[in-house]
Parts: sequence; C-alpha cells; structure tokens
Amino acid sequence: MTAMYGEDCISLATVKRWNKRFRERGESCKDDTRQGQSHLAITPDTIAHADELIRQEWRISVDELAERVNISHGSVHSLIHDHLGYRRWCSE
Repeated sequence: MTAMYGEDCISLATVKRWNKRFRERGESCKDDTRQGQSHLAITPDTIAHADELIRQEWRISVDELAERVNISHGSVHSLIHDHLGYRRWCSE
C-alpha cells in the first residue's frame, strides 16, 4: 500500500488498532441514524389515502397524486413502490 499511496498511507499498527477497537466495541457496519428532518410525509393515513386515489382513478399521474396527497414527487414514488408494493399502474 505504501508504494501506491506513499506518505499518505496509514501504518499497519493503526489498522490493527482500529480493528481491535472495532471488534471490542461490537460495532455494526450499518449506517447510523443521521440528523435532519425525519420522513414525516409517509404516514399510514397518507398511504391509505394514496392507495384509495390510485384505486379510484387508476390513470392518475405521480404529479397529480403528489398534489392531491400533499407530499413531494419523490415521496410519492417511495410510497407507491416501497409501501404499497406497486410496480406499475396505468398512468399517462
């Protein structure tokens, strides 16, 4: 690694120390929660309302659904695919 990274390469001792610390703490490789606004747009009520609208008007567009449910375009995509499990529906 030193040949590739030169002086910017970390030492083997540092790698071993990090590895030991990681194993001792039993840390996970999963992402930690991050600060910021939580995703409050997709609630059980929003999911039910969107599902009802899609079933009533199967040709409703993502933009129209976002406007009528009062959430963002991206949240509508997440709601449709992740929460309702729809892969396709007939919209123009």
